[in-house]
Amino acid sequence: MTRRMRLAGMIVMVAIMVGLVLSAGPRAQAQSPGGLPGLWSNTGSTLRLSVNKGEVEGRFVDVGQRAAALGFKAGEISLKGSQRGDLLFGEQTIRYGTEQACYKDGRKVPFMGRMTPDGQFLAFHNYDIVIAPDCKDTGRYQVIETVWQKVTR
Repeated sequence: MTRRMRLAGMIVMVAIMVGLVLSAGPRAQAQSPGGLPGLWSNTGSTLRLSVNKGEVEGRFVDVGQRAAALGFKAGEISLKGSQRGDLLFGEQTIRYGTEQACYKDGRKVPFMGRMTPDGQFLAFHNYDIVIAPDCKDTGRYQVIETVWQKVTR
């Protein structure tokens, strides 16, 4: 696996984790102070998850080196989805890197996630679709997991 693919996978996992946080819902909020909404951190990046009528949105506040190398920027929406209890599902944006001509604005892929009962961690899973140098899908993919930690300030 190339370094670029590993980086893309890590970014995808971060997005998945954000999705999990957003979908945690009333049960997770009852289990922990603050629940899903708020700031979540992973490998130098910070996401702000917000929930409005069960719809979750994850937006980058800070972008770590790995995410920046893939082309993510602060203020950019990472994921949108729905929350059902402690579960999240929806679409997440993945990127293939700034040196690639493919999907310069990112690519939407399905994600699912789950918040831990204590409300301190979110795990996201998403598809990292493998593309060829000509930007065509190869038919291969991997499921990436990212874990986000609740930021307490």
